[in-house]
Amino acid sequence: MTRMRLFTIIAASLTLALNGFADGTVLFQNSLISAIKIYNFVTLTTAPATPADDLVVGLFWGTTPGTATSLVATTSIITLPDGNSGIIAATIGLPIPGTNPGDTGYFQVAAWYASYGATAAGMNACIAAGAYWGASGSTAYGFFGPATAITLGSPPPYPGTPIFGPPNETGLLHGFTITGTPELGTITMASFGAFVLFVFRRRK
Repeated sequence: MTRMRLFTIIAASLTLALNGFADGTVLFQNSLISAIKIYNFVTLTTAPATPADDLVVGLFWGTTPGTATSLVATTSIITLPDGNSGIIAATIGLPIPGTNPGDTGYFQVAAWYASYGATAAGMNACIAAGAYWGASGSTAYGFFGPATAITLGSPPPYPGTPIFGPPNETGLLHGFTITGTPELGTITMASFGAFVLFVFRRRK
């Protein structure tokens, strides 16, 4: 047996041993094609979220198909050096406690105002207040969509299984838009602005 072959066998054995004592992992990171956006009730426009929006992004997971109820990690929104935003601060090789590489977990990502706290209770308080909130796959404010099944990856130095993908790719999470229940004053202001713009255009 050559020295190189012996080294390969030892390395493979060590990898298997490490995997047997380490949690499964995911790559908690999105990209420009899966950016997180926020809706502005005053300007009636949608744009990528920025650090100034003061948001916390949480990764939820579970073991029941389609359900993610346990908050396993939180992070924030960053702006890239090139000026693009809507990107979450990445956590590479994020361990999912009590799992093994190759296990299947069910995942969902949500974002809400950081002032309510970076906890599940804080997110629920944000929703109860009608403040800005959003989640991947959600079809109604305050409600998660079905969680996405992800096969967990190996521990570091591996990056973990990617969880975000482009909008047309199934089996991965996608970008989403954060919205809320605007206060009456905000609705009135936006409506008045739209009315003034309408009148101005009619007169032209």
